[in-house]
Amino acid sequence: MAMDNRCGASDSVQIEGFHAMLRKWQLVLVILVLASISVPTARNSGLVTSDAGNMVTIQDQQNPSYVPHSPIIINSNADFETQGWLGNGTQTDPYVIEGLSIITDGKECINVSHTDVFFVVRNCFISSVSQWEGLWNRGITLGDVTNGMVERVVVSKKWLAVTIVSSSDCSVIECEIYDSGLAIDVQGPYGEGYPEHCTIFNNTVYDSREGVHLYHVRQCLVDRNDILGDICLQETVECTVSNNRIDGSQAGFWSYYLSFFEAVDTLVANNTMINSGLELDYTPIPSLQVYNNTVNDKPIGYFANLSDATICPSNYGQVILVDCNNVTVQDGVIHDTADGVDFLSCRDCILKNCTIYSCGHGTTLCWSEGCSVILSKFHHNRQWGIAVVESDNALVAANIVYQNQGIGIFVPPIGGFGNRYFHNVICANGEGYTISAGNSWDGGQQSVWDDGKSQGNYWDDYGGAGEYYIPGDAGSIDRYPSRVSPVGESGFWIGFSITPSRPTENDTVSVTMGVIDIDGVKDVILSYSIDGNLTWANLSMTHYGPIWTTSIPPQDEGTTISYQAIVRDEIGNLELSEIQSYAVLRPNVTDVTNVTDAQIDENMLMTLAIAIGGTLVVAGLALILSRRRY
Repeated sequence: MAMDNRCGASDSVQIEGFHAMLRKWQLVLVILVLASISVPTARNSGLVTSDAGNMVTIQDQQNPSYVPHSPIIINSNADFETQGWLGNGTQTDPYVIEGLSIITDGKECINVSHTDVFFVVRNCFISSVSQWEGLWNRGITLGDVTNGMVERVVVSKKWLAVTIVSSSDCSVIECEIYDSGLAIDVQGPYGEGYPEHCTIFNNTVYDSREGVHLYHVRQCLVDRNDILGDICLQETVECTVSNNRIDGSQAGFWSYYLSFFEAVDTLVANNTMINSGLELDYTPIPSLQVYNNTVNDKPIGYFANLSDATICPSNYGQVILVDCNNVTVQDGVIHDTADGVDFLSCRDCILKNCTIYSCGHGTTLCWSEGCSVILSKFHHNRQWGIAVVESDNALVAANIVYQNQGIGIFVPPIGGFGNRYFHNVICANGEGYTISAGNSWDGGQQSVWDDGKSQGNYWDDYGGAGEYYIPGDAGSIDRYPSRVSPVGESGFWIGFSITPSRPTENDTVSVTMGVIDIDGVKDVILSYSIDGNLTWANLSMTHYGPIWTTSIPPQDEGTTISYQAIVRDEIGNLELSEIQSYAVLRPNVTDVTNVTDAQIDENMLMTLAIAIGGTLVVAGLALILSRRRY
């Protein structure tokens, strides 16, 4: 597929092979809607949420629609009859557990197992007298059953609110779940057959740690739910996630996304997400059909098999490229979503001049070849800023990577071959609450962390002498690092280097700076003095990304040159760096120090051009491992 320009284009993905499934679910939903009766929400019915404390209110326990009852345990079809529940277990006259208030102290409320008759748990209130911590503090559990329904039930203060295990043809409909650990969990036995045909429909979930999880099931439907939480599918087959509202704005420590891990043949349609988005595992080509989903009132840009195109990311709430070739994502901003921009099984694609912040992950290259991330800014993401996963010959250059809560630039142990990282300013990463944190971590092979000549990256944790060792199994080294330091508490970082490092009276001195300002850098002036700081001369600077450079003309032997950067940000503020200095030596003095920094000249630009446009030939082995988030 070829396209000249993708900016402003609509998100249109043809759905083939799923229409029959969608029509089937639509028929089911029509029947459910016609049979349903609305249930008041906790916000207008007097039920207590987590904001009101740990005690269940008297109004809840004495609500005339609920009859207090002890926990219910049913282990066979016969138990329904012997315990006296209404109905006969047929589809037209199911057994009914209805109108009960079951409040326990850390124990399970209702457990139904090893049955194949039809039954309904309806219009009940399920809760605990205290908070929900504790594995056995469960609400309703259906285990090894068929034809079970949980309908219009309110559940609060439970570790697992509603759990369906190794069961088929079950449903959770129009329930309200709040102040719990995991709201709805549907799972099959690992390594055995897939339970199937379960439905999660029109439920409301809020003030809970996690929303809806499906694991090892087939042909299940998650539709029309309103969830302040996440939806996660793992090892599922032919499931549908549609018409849901997912709100991640109150995630706090947790991440509320629509996540897929080894979810095969999945239809994802018409979902509305707020401060959320799609989170994918790192398989070569995700087995998803995606259309008409939005993040923060913008469409999700999910592009498969696209070639020779330019995409403007600001038109989308999230951008995911799958099996694309020669596509450039440039000149835009993405924020407050799961993954900002992902390249999955792509070739020769570029992310350029973009800002990605406050996302779960900034950008990820996975199973890709010859892709580039350049001239972009990544900050305040919950995990990494940039990740390179099982990708070869990638270029990551001239980026600003700062204050990400996890790792700034991350290359996991299944990293890839021959990737290059240089001219980046990397600072203040890993100060969040993630397990893996820091400015960088490299588990790849044959990684290069400098330009091979005289320039590496700017680091705020570099000691200032010698090489910079990249954490991780690869044993990578930045041979030409520079240090970048904060200036005050204004969100301004700057680092200097000069070439030659010990100039003589015949030398023009190249001054190179790595500069970050949280409000953006508009321009930088280098001011220098040769008379003890009495008078100053100003020099304009040119830049490539965060790297700024200019030259101080030759000075007489014995002169001490002071120099200082004047930085103007995008909103007009001026910042001054600390004053630096060097002395001019006699021409016959030998420079015995290590050259750590150099001017970014035309050679650097040529290096970038070659790396972006060409293909580096690196011999290696292709690792085929299962992907998970790191």
